Amino acid sequence: KEVGIPRSTLYAFKIVEEKLGHLRIAEDINWSARRWLSLTDNPKEWIKRIEDEGLSSSQVIRLIKQEKGVKKGKRMAICPHCGAQQEAEFACLAAI
Repeated sequence: KEVGIPRSTLYAFKIVEEKLGHLRIAEDINWSARRWLSLTDNPKEWIKRIEDEGLSSSQVIRLIKQEKGVKKGKRMAICPHCGAQQEAEFACLAAI
């Protein structure tokens, strides 16, 4: 059923919810920061760090990008074929 939201956005919501839905995250942490949190190996550890250090959403995003080695201007993408989350230039072998 059409809901007026792109399928890729709904898929991103699903991935983030699956990874973070059981965790308590401060209400002031925005969607973009939550999406980046979902890309970490240990979101629970990051949430503790957010609470302990009083990090803002922009700080969370910047720190996770630094940890992952993502250079400024790189975007993350979720592959519609396999669900992998990689930099936007990523080419999925499932699509071939």
